[in-house]
Amino acid sequence: MRTRIWLAVLGLVVLASTAAVVLIHHQHERAREAADRGTLTSSEYDRAVAIARSVLAKSPATVSRAVAYVVAGRVQEPNLLNSCTSGHLLVVSLVGDFPTVVTGGLAGHAGASPGPDKWVTVKADPATGKQCLIGVTFGRFRATAGAANLAPAL
Repeated sequence: MRTRIWLAVLGLVVLASTAAVVLIHHQHERAREAADRGTLTSSEYDRAVAIARSVLAKSPATVSRAVAYVVAGRVQEPNLLNSCTSGHLLVVSLVGDFPTVVTGGLAGHAGASPGPDKWVTVKADPATGKQCLIGVTFGRFRATAGAANLAPAL
């Protein structure tokens, strides 16, 4: 009889310990996900990831950072088919090596990059994800405060 009681107590301790570990892991994952999303809503984050993936699907690239954030504004002269006139912009920046992107300098020439970083930035409507502007920048990249980290989702 004592053996059964001890086994039951041991089983309860193991069960409680397992439940605690699962709960702590779940809370840690939720906190990590929230930190990765920065100030973006869940749907904005999903749209930003989709935009980043679409850019990466168009050309081979090695990306070291990928961030996104929303700002107030409009694109006056879009260079893509859509317009961004809602008053807010979803800005997605991919930092890395884009070997097929030519920017007026000699492609692949060491002197073509006037800074340590090269990044592609896409601006889109945050409600729809429709892209309206894409550009390339050289220099020293600094992510905007509160920007979401897209790298884990890519």
